Amino acid sequence: MPLPFSLSSLSVRRRLVRWASLGILLTAVLALALFQPFDYQENTSLDLRFRWRALQPVNKHIIVIEVDDPTLKELGYWPLPRDFHASLVDVLTQLGAKQIFFDFIFTDSSPDDAVFAQSLTQSGRVYLPYVLAVGEGISPKRLVYSTGYVAGLRDELRQSAKGTGHINSIRDIDGKTRWVPLLIRDKVNTHPQVALKMATDYLGLPLEDVRTDGQMLVIDGKLRIPVSKGESLLVNFAGPWGKTFRHYSYVEVLKAFRDYTQGKRPPINLKGFKNAVCFIGLTATGTTDIQPVPVQNDYPLVGLHANIFNSIIQNDYVFRIDAKTNSLVILVLLVLVSVVAWRWKENPFGTLVFTGGVIGVFFTVCILVFNLGGLWVDFFYPVRLVLLTYATLTIMFFIQANKRRELVEKELSIAKNIQESFLPDPVEHVAGLQVATEMSTAKEVGGDLYDFARLEEGRLGVFIGDVSGKGVGAALVMAKTITMFRLLAEAQTSPAQLLASLNREMHKHKQRVIFVTATYLVYEAAAQTVSLSSAGHSPTLWVRAQANTVERISPKDGMPLNVFLPSVYSEEKIHLGTNDKIVLYTDGVTEARNEKGEEFGSERLEDILRATILLDAKATLQTILSALGEFSGFVPQHDDCTLIILQRI
Repeated sequence: MPLPFSLSSLSVRRRLVRWASLGILLTAVLALALFQPFDYQENTSLDLRFRWRALQPVNKHIIVIEVDDPTLKELGYWPLPRDFHASLVDVLTQLGAKQIFFDFIFTDSSPDDAVFAQSLTQSGRVYLPYVLAVGEGISPKRLVYSTGYVAGLRDELRQSAKGTGHINSIRDIDGKTRWVPLLIRDKVNTHPQVALKMATDYLGLPLEDVRTDGQMLVIDGKLRIPVSKGESLLVNFAGPWGKTFRHYSYVEVLKAFRDYTQGKRPPINLKGFKNAVCFIGLTATGTTDIQPVPVQNDYPLVGLHANIFNSIIQNDYVFRIDAKTNSLVILVLLVLVSVVAWRWKENPFGTLVFTGGVIGVFFTVCILVFNLGGLWVDFFYPVRLVLLTYATLTIMFFIQANKRRELVEKELSIAKNIQESFLPDPVEHVAGLQVATEMSTAKEVGGDLYDFARLEEGRLGVFIGDVSGKGVGAALVMAKTITMFRLLAEAQTSPAQLLASLNREMHKHKQRVIFVTATYLVYEAAAQTVSLSSAGHSPTLWVRAQANTVERISPKDGMPLNVFLPSVYSEEKIHLGTNDKIVLYTDGVTEARNEKGEEFGSERLEDILRATILLDAKATLQTILSALGEFSGFVPQHDDCTLIILQRI
């Protein structure tokens, strides 16, 4: 019964499952990006951008007046009597200040309230704050609602002030203030942030005409303020405390005006207060109004309102990209890294370097767009995903490569078994000779070959060869060469004739890419002679036991097989004495290398043969192999090695 699906359709289904899984994972990743996770780390990266940014321009009319340590030392204690505040209002009004803001909560009654209220009324330019009850865990991602007042404003002062507004802010999980809700609603009213109220009055815009779409707060169709979903503003801090706005001490202003009225030269330029917007706040050491913000860890919060005001009237904001844009940025980064990782899957280090480069470029872009356009692009979540993508793809490619390697190793193991099946069965004695053989391939399969041919009249043919190159290609040529040798060996009477016939057959079968060096000898047991011919192979060594010598036998004529057609091969003939040895080998033996790059060499091989002249063939072979191992040490074998030792017994 036929299967209901083909192998190809099964492969397609597997691919579809993989792509579907990848699509689901990518969708989940991008969906998570909509919630902009890792806010703690992203806030840290925002702080770095603020601190690395150059000082931002501020409106020249903004002045911060500090109730600092000298003020409290001279005026006595905190809270200051409100008649001091009344005096300051009168002074700033006479100097021509345009707006005055007290960052103090006037909740409790004071004997000086009537005096202070009268100054507020006469000035007509003073703004006072209050604090709303908004519950725990307020966030810029949710609208902020009030359930009442935590610290309200006395009615007498509220009625006398030019305007009022809340001074609530949002503290992030690390305790720093970065966001301020511009509008807070209760059951009846909408409460503006006091700096927003001051800015709209400064610009002459009615704050009653407010619309929002979750990204922009639009006032009177003219003023557009970027906000979060919770109508909160990301405060654009122009720089560290003391390096941006003009600063004066509370007591210094009062004393300077006193000097001015007495005809003395004041220590500060009082003309600079003309049309000024004055923010009066507490900055004395140890006061609760000093809190951590992005630009520094001890920032007086009166500066928070000055920065909000400055940002609005100069239309200079910082804002976080929306979640959809954030997801698009992540998608581009992931696609970029994935494509390169796929193309360079064989080079994981190169992919790692590229991924690091992408992260570096992305970090630089994040810094630049913040510095130039106030745009806060998420960094930590995209980078985490990029690194996770690199790691996942690298592991996946490694697993795939490992599976392919296992498959190749399995196939090579099969090929090795097939190749070994072409070699002759092990023999120790044949035709009056003791025989010792060893073949070791540099890879799973190799290009060395040898064979024995039992010929008529008690003769033995011994063939050894070395295919150029290594690996599977050489192994295939090796198998074909042995097959041809076996077909031709019985029909040829001499080694030279066999090599010539083998050369013709190889050309006939178009084996023109790879050549083979070879030696073929025929031993005649009756005459105890060896006839041999060489096709460009390493010299044959004749170990003469009686003379205690090692001689090289290298016939004059003979090009490697599969090089030229026709090719002429010459022949040498020698007489073996008792215990004489014939040593055949491939160049992998003499060209074996040690850690210094030195070769084993022919001379070292001949020295070993002289030292083992009294040993039999098997012991001689083991001595040579031990010497090779000791010489090479831990250096991997770089070429196939084959040794055949024949000894007349």
